[in-house]
Amino acid sequence: MTINSLFYNINEQTVEDWTGFGLQDIKDRVIRTPLPPLQTFLEDPLRLLRTIRFKNRFDFTPVSELLEAAANPDVKDGICQTLSYESIVIELDKMLRGSNAHKAIADLHKFNLLSILFKFPEDLLYF
Repeated sequence: MTINSLFYNINEQTVEDWTGFGLQDIKDRVIRTPLPPLQTFLEDPLRLLRTIRFKNRFDFTPVSELLEAAANPDVKDGICQTLSYESIVIELDKMLRGSNAHKAIADLHKFNLLSILFKFPEDLLYF
């Protein structure tokens, strides 16, 4: 995310915005990825979970291209096939400890990620 790619140069005592969008995105309260979102999420599906966490932590709005990429079935497959249980748990823990945990859960539901992240036994009885 562009808001996560800002660096503080301790020698110059300035913020470096390597993407050219990070500072403006903070002002505009939007989340975008430096590269095309689908490419970003396919390269590292954990970035989708981090996007949800940052969105709700800072109450930012994702750009529409990011929402489209998040809904891509290949991204969901990537979560299942490439992410470790530990990395998923770490991101979920950070989401659930935030002040907008309910919104994070709603976003996980919106993107049909709950059934991927929380696997229940198939023979579980529902009431």
